[in-house]
Amino acid sequence: MNNQRGQFSKHAVQNGLVVNRGGRFGSSLIAAMLMLTGCGGSDDGSQSSGAAGASHTQIASVAAVLEGTTHPLVARLNIPAVDPGSTVEVEFGINRSYGRSTPRAVVTSGAATILVAGMQARSGYHIRAKVVKADGSTHYTQDFLFNTGVLPDNLASVRFKAETAPGKTLPLGVELISSATGPHQPYAVDLRGNIIWYYPWTDYEASFTAAGVEQMANGNFITTLGQSYNLPVTGTPDPTKSLVREFNLLGETVKQVTISELNAKLAMAGNSITLGVFHHHVEVLPNGHWLLLANTVKVVDGLPVLGDVIIDIDADMKPVWVWNSFDHMDVNRRPMELQDWTHGNAVVYSPTDGNLLISLRHQHWVLKVNYQNGAGDGAVIWRLGKGGDFTLINGSDPTDWQYAQHFPVFVGPTSAGKFDLSLMDNGTERIGTDGLKCGTQGAPACYTTMPLFRIDEQARTATILSRVTLPPNLFSAFGGNGGLLANGNFEYNLCAVPSGAVIQERTPDDSHALVWSLTNLNGHFIYRGFRMQSLYPGVTWN
Repeated sequence: MNNQRGQFSKHAVQNGLVVNRGGRFGSSLIAAMLMLTGCGGSDDGSQSSGAAGASHTQIASVAAVLEGTTHPLVARLNIPAVDPGSTVEVEFGINRSYGRSTPRAVVTSGAATILVAGMQARSGYHIRAKVVKADGSTHYTQDFLFNTGVLPDNLASVRFKAETAPGKTLPLGVELISSATGPHQPYAVDLRGNIIWYYPWTDYEASFTAAGVEQMANGNFITTLGQSYNLPVTGTPDPTKSLVREFNLLGETVKQVTISELNAKLAMAGNSITLGVFHHHVEVLPNGHWLLLANTVKVVDGLPVLGDVIIDIDADMKPVWVWNSFDHMDVNRRPMELQDWTHGNAVVYSPTDGNLLISLRHQHWVLKVNYQNGAGDGAVIWRLGKGGDFTLINGSDPTDWQYAQHFPVFVGPTSAGKFDLSLMDNGTERIGTDGLKCGTQGAPACYTTMPLFRIDEQARTATILSRVTLPPNLFSAFGGNGGLLANGNFEYNLCAVPSGAVIQERTPDDSHALVWSLTNLNGHFIYRGFRMQSLYPGVTWN
């Protein structure tokens, strides 16, 4: 891969800007880890130097040093002397009008280090810091001009078509992408389809994938990495090459655990289970624990059968709670696959009652499991889907249940009792009223929907409040996710559309009017696409 570092332009040096190309300042600096994204050019792709606005007549009164990092799209701004109690934010843009800023960070130690991320490759950006002292006075650093480096070879050819529907405005935010095909390292694009950040995966191997990367509340990212989901018939995976990793914007590992390490810890705790690989999803709990989704094999009727396991690990990477599908489900119920029995793809924490939802694709079910914030016995409380525990009030059962679903998401303030739940209903092997599976001879074509269910746990009823039903040409056989955006619209990622992944934003009313779409032009499948307001929690970018 070509991984050229971002550099300062000759223009910046000729104007007397001091550049520290060495390491960071001393350990007394705070790690503000602020990030921001820029457009990297005008809509027609041209670069503009811009003109200084009135605010830029301010005299630079705070000393700072801007430097490159190991990441070609990330710069570091160091302010060695700031009065404690001051706030610091970075203004950023393709010209000296800037236009965007990072969140304000309170300086506690007299210095600040700020990461500037989210910029397009091969582009020039103006960067300066704004310091507001405790007395309310505002001060600025000088304006720096930073040239970003190039994308790795496998990302440089990735192309998207971003479209805003007529009469609609371009939404806010960025998309965080995990690919099922094509480049396997996670990356982010702005809503014009430009790559603005990626994970520099240095220990990548050809058979590795990264599934379901998400941003954590602390601004870092978490995902499973390594060997992909394996059936028993494909051989034994290497337990040292499947792991869950937390990393920062520079791609630096914060902490991680491998399957082999977790197996050893489970054995020390007296648990005889042997895990195969981590896969699909990691759920970060409010207490800092991680819920890990892994698989294990059990021989049933002479055949190796693959089931799912959930492990709760604490901040020290120690297992404190384990759920094994073989202990709580009927292994003889196999509506989709004989050996790939459950094929879990998401674990979702319910904050209202402290229990868990588990999406099991090959059961066509979403389970609720008795977790009780780590004190539960793991019993299955209910099963949502065809043949489960709920009556579908306003659907033509079985057609209107979900099939081979992905990623259930709570919508609204509550997650127990009466609550709303959305999910990606892929529709694979959907059962029609005639009992035939879609796509088979004499049966209709398969199609994908995005339903919003009203769940009543006491009455054991499910009501379809809303549902986007897509035509067969947008059928996504696997992968994907969806959910409610901050602006009230819904967004859905159609992972496996034959022509390539499509992400759509639609209105929540009955018209489900299209607002915005992002189509991959390389034919890549996007396993998950998450809308974030920016690359930093709590900040919204244009």
